[in-house]
Amino acid sequence: SEDGLTSRRVLELVFGRDGTGEMFTREGWAPAERGFIWSNAPESRLLLPPIRGKGKYRLHITASPFTHGTALPVQRVILLLNGHMAGTARARETCVLSIPVPAAVVRSGRTIELTLRFPDAARPSEVLGSDDNRILGISLHRLALFQTETVPDTAIAGKPLRRARGAAAPGSDADLSQSEACENSDAVMVGRLAEVTREAFRLQRLDYHTPTVLRKL
Repeated sequence: SEDGLTSRRVLELVFGRDGTGEMFTREGWAPAERGFIWSNAPESRLLLPPIRGKGKYRLHITASPFTHGTALPVQRVILLLNGHMAGTARARETCVLSIPVPAAVVRSGRTIELTLRFPDAARPSEVLGSDDNRILGISLHRLALFQTETVPDTAIAGKPLRRARGAAAPGSDADLSQSEACENSDAVMVGRLAEVTREAFRLQRLDYHTPTVLRKL
């Protein structure tokens, strides 16, 4: 990268019927579908492996909100790590949420509890007039954990992984940075985050997932 920083991906989870992420989900999720899993409650949780190693880390979460025109234009998302506020977002389309992992969580060596709260979660039966009674907030596609500065022998759960080139500014004062499909006061990281995510997921474009169709109505 231009400023000499590197980003090492130490964990990647892909959600959906053929993915690896479902074993990390706890309460608040619907059954997996092709390429994603819907949140199905006002609050949903995941349990992630502990971080084994020093350094600064960020979680990148790729998700699509349940929205519908002017009736439900955005989904607010509140994120917590081990019970502590990590950031908030207003998601309009498929986007990437980038959350700094607090140093205390990194040092703890404990399983990481990621909690997502959805104040605007809604039932498609009420918004669209369908027969879908789930309480939808976001559909979760991918989750990746990055080390955002070079530290030797960094690993997740004791198993080192190879480095992926990228750029993410460590030590940012912002609680949460996102792609343009999400709204937040911090816009500095947007371009850098897109670059890192394309590299990490080996995609030509960031908006790799077409708008989610709930059901044929």
